[in-house]
Amino acid sequence: MVKSFNIEDAIFNGAFAWQQLKSTTLIKSWKNIWPNNPHLTTCYSSFNDSESILEAAIEICNEVKLPPASSEEFRTWIIEDNLTYDISEAEIIQEVMTVDDEVNEEAVPEKNFTVSCDEALSATKTLLRWCEERELDFSSILMLKGIQEQAMTDCLRAKKQKKITDFFNV
Repeated sequence: MVKSFNIEDAIFNGAFAWQQLKSTTLIKSWKNIWPNNPHLTTCYSSFNDSESILEAAIEICNEVKLPPASSEEFRTWIIEDNLTYDISEAEIIQEVMTVDDEVNEEAVPEKNFTVSCDEALSATKTLLRWCEERELDFSSILMLKGIQEQAMTDCLRAKKQKKITDFFNV
């Protein structure tokens, strides 16, 4: 399993890890490394109107020399996304409770069919080989690599030697 790890797997794992990285983590990391960066000193979470968000977005695009985007496009995005709306704790709780109710209503009894982690790993390897032969897009292959890594992790965890205390409810 690990013996067949090659440079391609390393590149895909790096890309998968980068895809999972949150932008807030990057910003906080750069604040520690480069505290005087003017882009990081502005606290974007304190914006409370769409005009200030629009001005900041256009200013940053101009500073980093991105292709010019009209302020009307930014205005449309900001209005559609409603960036100034802060959800309350009560709304979060209500949303979580509603989702659970919907899931319970749609629950259908399933048959007890389990796939071993070795079968899952073998299936992902076969599917990856098939995707690479057909030269599918990078994002599809990256998604499959993430699934393969999860299967590999589960296989290693299942094969890990258990302690004697794992068999007793203490």
